[in-house]
Amino acid sequence: MPPHTEPPQPPSGTTPERLLDGTLPAGVYRWPDPLDDLPSRARDAGWHTSRLSLDEVPDKESLMRACAQALRLPEYVGHNWDALEEALGDLSWWPEAPGHLLLVNGWPSYARRLPRDAATLLSVLNQVTALDPGVRPTPLTVLVD
Repeated sequence: MPPHTEPPQPPSGTTPERLLDGTLPAGVYRWPDPLDDLPSRARDAGWHTSRLSLDEVPDKESLMRACAQALRLPEYVGHNWDALEEALGDLSWWPEAPGHLLLVNGWPSYARRLPRDAATLLSVLNQVTALDPGVRPTPLTVLVD
C-alpha cells in the first residue's frame, strides 16, 4: 500500500478571511487557490508567515536543510524527523502572533519523488497543527499547493 501523501482540501467555501479570523481550524490543507497574495494578507492580519519550497528537494537531508533555512529553526534543532516535530510543536522562537502560517510550495512533485518522506512530513505537520491550545496557544496552519 503506498504511503498517504495527500493533504485534505479545506471545507467547501473556505476563504482566506476564514483562515485568518480563526474560523478554519488549524491543520494541514491543500489550498485550492494560488497562494500568491496570502502571505501579505496574513502579515497584514498580524500572522507570522513562512514559506517552504520543496521544488528542489531531492532527499531527506536536503529537506531538513530547507526546513532549517525557511523556518529559521534554532541552530540546536537536529536534522531529523523527531527534532523537526519538537521544534514545530514549540514555536516559542517564532514571533508572537495571532496565528502562524506555513506555506509549502512544490508538494505534488515532492510527494511523487519521495513518497515515504512526504508521508512522514505530512504526519509531522498533522501532529503539530493538531496540538491542544494548552500546549501551544497560537495555532499553526500549513497550506500546500
